Amino acid sequence: MFIATANVAAQIPGPLLDRMEVIQLPGYIPQEKLAIARDYLLPRQLAEHGLSRGQLRIAPKAMAAIVDGYTREAGVRELERMIGRVCASWRCASWRRETAGPLPSVTVRSDKDLPEYLGPRRRLREELARCRCPGVVVGLAWTPVGGSCW
Repeated sequence: MFIATANVAAQIPGPLLDRMEVIQLPGYIPQEKLAIARDYLLPRQLAEHGLSRGQLRIAPKAMAAIVDGYTREAGVRELERMIGRVCASWRCASWRRETAGPLPSVTVRSDKDLPEYLGPRRRLREELARCRCPGVVVGLAWTPVGGSCW
């Protein structure tokens, strides 16, 4: 028995694909992404940046805003990158402000705090909702996890 994984089944040669039993797994829902970020990704990124949980906290509301406004994927790779960017940009800013002593602690509380660390939101739901008239497409995309039109 062989087990193979692929992100895009179309890239698997036809004769090989014909001999496989394909099992498609859906992506994570936002609640699952939040739990993964809280329990695994944030602690890992804090450790990679030399920070403790007490020095940088990301509130659940802010983490939800990262998932909703800065990532668009079935998995959590980009979510981990965004959390890493928050850690790195906060640490760099803290070093510049630091006089002497330990790094100060901070809590990223909401989506209003995120542009300081990640820049402007990448996905603006309000903008997309305003232009929902028949025949007008603001964006059209195909991805291995499904298409999208907004």
